[in-house]
Amino acid sequence: MIVTPRWLPLYLVPELLKLRDDPSLVWIKRRSGPYHGAQLSACPALDTLGLTFAHPFAFTPPVNTQRVFLLCAPEGAEIKAHVDDHMGVVVQRIVMLQPAKSGGILMVGDVPAALQAGDACAFDPNRQRHRVTRVEGCERIVLAIQYF
Repeated sequence: MIVTPRWLPLYLVPELLKLRDDPSLVWIKRRSGPYHGAQLSACPALDTLGLTFAHPFAFTPPVNTQRVFLLCAPEGAEIKAHVDDHMGVVVQRIVMLQPAKSGGILMVGDVPAALQAGDACAFDPNRQRHRVTRVEGCERIVLAIQYF
């Protein structure tokens, strides 16, 4: 796991949070619990921000594509420890937009990634066991960027 403080400029955080209200988003409920999310990869509002999400591992072969999701976790939500089965995903970057007041910590193995707004971490979700601790105090909102 690689943690990058202030990976996303803080002035972009409110702009990305506004995407929650974009009427073009199709929200999906995740099977893993009360989390819900929307794919932003084809969201026109994301394009207008001019963001490019460079691959986090320089030593990894170039990627063909990426998918970007906005994931929201209500207070009381948590994700149990698991390994993903995302076909073709070589790495996932989690970018914190709105941390919970307490909890909501991404754990990769036994290592916590206590991210603040704008911070990011990258890991292999298909090989590294990960979970999110119980969200307390307010909704937790992240971008999940999957690289293929």
